[in-house]
Amino acid sequence: RYALLQTPEFVGSLILDRTLTPALDSYALDDVDVIDPTCGSGHLLLSAFERLAPLWLERHPDNTNLALQAALDRIAGIDINPFAVAIARFRLLVATLKRAEIRKLRLAPTFHFHIEIGDSLLHGYDQQDYLRGQSTLDLDTPQENLEGDHVYGHAYATENLEAVNAILVRKYTVVVGNPPYITV
Repeated sequence: RYALLQTPEFVGSLILDRTLTPALDSYALDDVDVIDPTCGSGHLLLSAFERLAPLWLERHPDNTNLALQAALDRIAGIDINPFAVAIARFRLLVATLKRAEIRKLRLAPTFHFHIEIGDSLLHGYDQQDYLRGQSTLDLDTPQENLEGDHVYGHAYATENLEAVNAILVRKYTVVVGNPPYITV
């Protein structure tokens, strides 16, 4: 049902070699960010972090936490499966703690991850301007309720639409994705 299989390492490397590497060659580090709108358990996000973190650590050698958070701030992911999102966040946390050389969770600073539960095909509205982050499917066009507030036609109970829309409305230098590996 959920295609819970990981992207093979060589496929992830190929995708990032063809997307993230050229972006890093063409843009300033501050301008390079990555989104996987169907991130699953975060394999591509984790690989992107492993490529971005050393560059940010080089830029901020005296402030590891700042450098790692800067790398994390350039990585975003959305997935409809709440379990996959939890796994992606955990995997990224472990990678971040490893880079920070932190071996105990109680010693870890609070890192913020931009990975949310959501349907990236349905959402992507900016709450203020109602701009569409991607092509409209007219499935969740904001409607006004009796109080005059804008509400959406559909959202799963697990979705935080404000957080999902904040991720999806942005423009990204690199958009990656990979179809699930399932058998018919």
